[in-house]
Amino acid sequence: MDLLSTAKDLISIYQDIQHRISPEITLTLHDFDQTWASTALGFGGVGGSAMTTARTYVLMPSYVLKPYSFQNWAIVYFGGRFAYKTHVNDRFREDLKNHQMASVAESGRYMK
Repeated sequence: MDLLSTAKDLISIYQDIQHRISPEITLTLHDFDQTWASTALGFGGVGGSAMTTARTYVLMPSYVLKPYSFQNWAIVYFGGRFAYKTHVNDRFREDLKNHQMASVAESGRYMK
């Protein structure tokens, strides 16, 4: 893990998250390296074809892991950039456990 890159990512996330959620919500941060098939990470679009590893950050209300929480959502960032906000379902929990979050285009699988 590159500590300086992680610090920059977290600063970017901190600046972004202030516009997305109430400051009273306590968040739990999950972070891990994830490998993508291109330099576009999970965002799609034009990117180089080289395999690229970037840090994935998942922020969830601290109590979202309880099965029947009304705060059943998460916010996902790839490489410090906002990717999506989504519901947390069994598929999401499985992907989080396996450190393999859906790309932006595939994130709809968490809405079911």
